Amino acid sequence: MQFRNRTIIITLAASLGLGFTMLAIVVPAPIACAVIGLADMKALPDGALVQPNTSEVQQREFSVLQNQAKARIKSMFGTPIARPIVVFIKDTKAFWPFTLPTIGGAYFIGPRACLILGPNGQNVDVISHELMHAELFERVGALRRLIEIPMWFDEGLGMQVDYRSRYNWGKQQRGNSTAFIRQFKSFHQFHQVNEQQHVQNYAAAKVEVAQWLNVVGMQTLYEHLKLVSDGENFEAMLAK
Repeated sequence: MQFRNRTIIITLAASLGLGFTMLAIVVPAPIACAVIGLADMKALPDGALVQPNTSEVQQREFSVLQNQAKARIKSMFGTPIARPIVVFIKDTKAFWPFTLPTIGGAYFIGPRACLILGPNGQNVDVISHELMHAELFERVGALRRLIEIPMWFDEGLGMQVDYRSRYNWGKQQRGNSTAFIRQFKSFHQFHQVNEQQHVQNYAAAKVEVAQWLNVVGMQTLYEHLKLVSDGENFEAMLAK
């Protein structure tokens, strides 16, 4: 009986380990965020996490970039209140079996946002963009974001504080309607496309959200997001 119990325990442990590894391969970044506290990471004074071999110069640069990104959001929309987990990664392959983004991404674990910033995303534009995702998440809540906020709006809002020129609506596109982007409500619809369409989606979402903000006013964004948090549906919020 004792041998049988031990066999069952070993089998369960192996199954759980295999299941975790498969999950880490399928959805690596969210799982990495969930277990990042178990990794060998160093916390900066502002709470950001970095790999232990990150130089002091880089650590200071990361803190400066975060402050610049927060200041950019504040100047446009008002003081941000989100306090996400922020992780700066130098080597995206150092966390096997997790394959982390080389640029950046915002992920949501329970009630808290987690931002992973890869080696190609450690600049004020990407950090501002990802912090804006965290701010929307904080303002409307996990459930309301999931059921009400379409991907085009979430990404378009991030693009308001992201000045990378490759995502500007090009001259050849000026005058054309960006309304087509409103059909891309899910992550799959917005992101699972070729590179050219992906860039166009970001550019169109940026213009579409900017047009709405020009009507309602930049400084009213948080008030509008609170309407969604309080139960207003997204389309009704847009109309106010």
